[in-house]
Amino acid sequence: MTIPVWKVTRTLPGRRLFEALASHGVILSRLEQFRRKLDDPPPESTLPDELTLQIGTPEDFTLSGRMARPELTNQDRIVAAVMADRIIGIQPITLDRPFYVKPLERTLEFDGAYFWGLYVVPEWRRRGVATTLLARALVHVAEESEVSEVAALVGADNVPSKRVLQRVGFERERLRSYYRLRRIQWRYQQEIDSATPARAR
Repeated sequence: MTIPVWKVTRTLPGRRLFEALASHGVILSRLEQFRRKLDDPPPESTLPDELTLQIGTPEDFTLSGRMARPELTNQDRIVAAVMADRIIGIQPITLDRPFYVKPLERTLEFDGAYFWGLYVVPEWRRRGVATTLLARALVHVAEESEVSEVAALVGADNVPSKRVLQRVGFERERLRSYYRLRRIQWRYQQEIDSATPARAR
């Protein structure tokens, strides 16, 4: 039986390996950039009955552990799925400002909004939470801003997140690669076919 690559790399040991390499000046990053125009509403998606959606500024939420997002500023917004006082999942939204993308070690400017840092706690995955967070974030941006499109960057090995993005209408746009061996750096961008589905490789 073949194990998909993402089931190895998107684990705690996998993350620790990449962090160890980075501490020695070695970075291997491949991110796929997605884009979605806001001409059409996202498909309808609902949360489990136990959860509610909340939208606010970073000051409105206490984020810790895997949900900690130190990159957030007061002009950003967060869509959160909440059960009682517990945050189950988040989708941060950044508008009208450059954003430092750590895996690429570069500050990027996006036309429109930028979605990043989507996260759902493991026990609530595969229940439509991520899809609903993304869909509600799209509606919020369409209703509360004047931007016409949204961008997102996802690890090329992060098949689950890529599938969720495509489910709400995002299209694959380009592959951004960045490799660093101490002082030697190499960057590369490649256009990709938006119609190609995310595969479990």
